[in-house]
Amino acid sequence: MTDVNVRLANDELWTKFHENTTEMVVTKTGRKMFPKLEYVIEGLKTDQAYGLVLQIEQVDDNR
Repeated sequence: MTDVNVRLANDELWTKFHENTTEMVVTKTGRKMFPKLEYVIEGLKTDQAYGLVLQIEQVDDNR
C-alpha cells in the first residue's frame, strides 16, 4: 500500500474544544458531537476502491 495519510479537516477547532475538555454541544434534542468528524485522506490510488470504518467505544461510565 502507498503512504496513506488521514487527518482531521478541522483539527484546529477540535484542539480548541479539547482544551475545554468537551467535544459535545447540548441542545434541546440531546447531545450532538461537535465539531463534525471531517477527514482529509491523501495517498489513495485513484484506480482502487476503498472502505472506511469508524469505531467509537465507550471509555467510562459517564453519559
